[in-house]
Amino acid sequence: MEKRKLTRSEYIKIKKRRQQKRKLLRAGVYTVYYGFWTILIALIFYFSYSFITSKFKKDATSIGSKNKDIVMYNYDSYDTDNTVVASTTNDASNKNTSISPNVTDNKPRKQDFVDDGKLIVCIDAGHGGKDIGCNSKKRNEKNDTLKIALEVQKYLKSKKVKVILTRSNDYFISLQKRVDICSEKKCDYFISIHRNCGNGSGYETWTSSDANEESKYLANSIHSGLVDIGISKDRGVKSGSQKSSKEDYFVLRNTTTPACLLELGFLNNYNDNKYFDSNKKKYSKAIGDAIIDTYNQYHEKK
Repeated sequence: MEKRKLTRSEYIKIKKRRQQKRKLLRAGVYTVYYGFWTILIALIFYFSYSFITSKFKKDATSIGSKNKDIVMYNYDSYDTDNTVVASTTNDASNKNTSISPNVTDNKPRKQDFVDDGKLIVCIDAGHGGKDIGCNSKKRNEKNDTLKIALEVQKYLKSKKVKVILTRSNDYFISLQKRVDICSEKKCDYFISIHRNCGNGSGYETWTSSDANEESKYLANSIHSGLVDIGISKDRGVKSGSQKSSKEDYFVLRNTTTPACLLELGFLNNYNDNKYFDSNKKKYSKAIGDAIIDTYNQYHEKK
């Protein structure tokens, strides 16, 4: 049986269909080919940027570190416009008439307390409100410090210890107000909770440069308790501050009671965050037990 010959019009239609199929196939191949390389290049740029910002730049943490430096050393961290006020370190060229002399020097204020056998502890959750402290990605120091402060309060209350919090929520409070709260409530101890930031790892505890024996015992007891639970690196108990062994953090310099400042790991360090997140309750118990132990060592039970 002979095949029917195609007419010219039929032949043209078939040819057009074939051309359309080729175009669609070619377009599909081009889409897959260029799509693949576009995605690959985008991924290379993304991971390169992430690597550079995490390894060679301080990124957001550098900003957090700068702000933290200001609010831990100076009298008033920010004015009402969220700008930094003049430094209160002993620099003759850097004066602020609104700051009294007894606040700007590096000598701690003293106050006598009646040892009535009733333990009152001031727990200071570092930073708060517009003062976020250290920050890395979406994590802020002010939130982590408050979590621990609330856990410590919960544990100490279960042990019938009166706890005064400098802040119980996310709001700004000046450094001066923090030490005033401790003084006004006649607290026996002042523990300031912070987290570190920068190119490092590990936990450390600070006392003032002229800390008395009770402050040292308190700091060492708390630090030992944290180490026993588990930390990424033991940076030890230190006096003074990161600036100088003779220049104290504001709250340690001006508080009226035995005091210490805790740096619970580096906020921008994965391992430190892992320890912090998985041990919040254990750390809080260790802090509470060390406080009670210190009080029993230095005060007679009534």
